[in-house]
Amino acid sequence: MSRERNTGWERVRTRGKAKTSDRVRLREDPCRSYVGNRNGQQQSYNRANWRDQKDIASFYFIRFPEDAIEKDLWYHFKKLGDVREIFISKQRNKNGRRYGFARLKGVEDVRSLERKLDNIVLGGLKLYVNIPKFGRDTVEKIILEAKRMEHDEQNENEAP
Repeated sequence: MSRERNTGWERVRTRGKAKTSDRVRLREDPCRSYVGNRNGQQQSYNRANWRDQKDIASFYFIRFPEDAIEKDLWYHFKKLGDVREIFISKQRNKNGRRYGFARLKGVEDVRSLERKLDNIVLGGLKLYVNIPKFGRDTVEKIILEAKRMEHDEQNENEAP
């Protein structure tokens, strides 16, 4: 038995939790929310993003020249609105075409601007512009709210 004890193995003394004094405590961060969390776990991290503002509209576009860069598209988009961002993906869509996204600020009527952007011609190719699929629900909700407000205002003006 003495042979087994001298082989270099040591007995593990504790496998439990580390002492709280040894742990590094997180500093309070104004962006993190600890409310309702047990022991500060599963914090939610909320940061305001300029892309999430209500007056920012995103547009998906395809069918533009292969050699076009963001600067070229910026020039054409800025004629119709306040351009904040142009992004052209390095990847291609399922049809093998280049695609990109444009974000414009201060858009009042998203659908009419979409139609105007859809009429741009670059290098002999007509640009196809749509509202992105992921954001269509929010855009449609905004349009419906605007129509309801107009309808309510008209009813108030008509009522004696």
